Amino acid sequence: MAENIDGNDLLGSGGHVWMWGARQQTAKTLRTVGVAGAARMVTVRGERPVAIVARGGGPAVLKASGASRAAADTALDALDAAIQAYVDSGEAVAWADDKGRSGSYLVLTHFQPADDRTYNNEAGTWHAWERYTLTGVELGGRTG
Repeated sequence: MAENIDGNDLLGSGGHVWMWGARQQTAKTLRTVGVAGAARMVTVRGERPVAIVARGGGPAVLKASGASRAAADTALDALDAAIQAYVDSGEAVAWADDKGRSGSYLVLTHFQPADDRTYNNEAGTWHAWERYTLTGVELGGRTG
């Protein structure tokens, strides 16, 4: 299945990668007086953070096109609104990342589009690009 968030291709228009952080774990270590060494057990396997970033690091890019500059802006605004709706809902959704891994419990936590957009008119079609940051957590703690 192609990259998606809740079945929607919201990020496919621009350059980015999914950068997964380390799985958060809670462990308990037991030490006893008079005994050498210790015992350790993982008590919770928690969430795994993710950031959507540009291939070289930094903000990722969304792209939209339209017959006019206003139409390209409207298309980018629609992408922004759809992503922000997931952040606002706080719901865990299914996902597939750029490497084909998938899961069922992604919660998007922060979306910040840049204030400035860049434009290009090529053969009568307007293209608009917007840099953004997007972070989340995979509550199942896995990537795959």
